[in-house]
Amino acid sequence: MSTRLWQACMRVGGLVATAIIFALAFVDPTQAATFTCASSDVACLIAAINTANGNGQDNTIMLAAGTYNLTLVNNDFLGANGLPRITIALCDRNPSFDTCLPPG
Repeated sequence: MSTRLWQACMRVGGLVATAIIFALAFVDPTQAATFTCASSDVACLIAAINTANGNGQDNTIMLAAGTYNLTLVNNDFLGANGLPRITIALCDRNPSFDTCLPPG
């Protein structure tokens, strides 16, 4: 293979590699997730809300039946409360009640 042909192939290969790297830079690596929290696991619930708020996807948070005692203030948005501010749509889906609330 001649030197010129080799150099042309290297330039094309470099352009293709640059295009692939550029395209990958704009791919959103986050994916929707399903979080499952055991009964009364407040730390899991808070972590699930924070992650769901941050990834911009339609996530599912599955809570086991039980009581989730919120004993510490997490934030003061609209008054002191024990959970992070929910900045995503919130849906409650079960056989007797199916509704979604807007973010806020």
